[in-house]
Amino acid sequence: MGAVSIKNNTIADINVRITREGDSGNDTGSIAFYTIKPGHTEKWERKWWQVAFVRRDVDGKSESFTVVPDNSYAVN
Repeated sequence: MGAVSIKNNTIADINVRITREGDSGNDTGSIAFYTIKPGHTEKWERKWWQVAFVRRDVDGKSESFTVVPDNSYAVN
């Protein structure tokens, strides 16, 4: 298992969700979005490639991208 790190390089909060993994009853993760403050980083433990969903508070725009364990990503 490795960490997926997301850093907020924007001037406002962002809300991030990383897809869950596992089979029914053995899921890792949550369906919730988590707020990341400007300049801060959050980590999620995952075994497999996942999808990150990001919503920007400043303008309401969203983006999604593939994330790989043991890698870091920045939202600019």
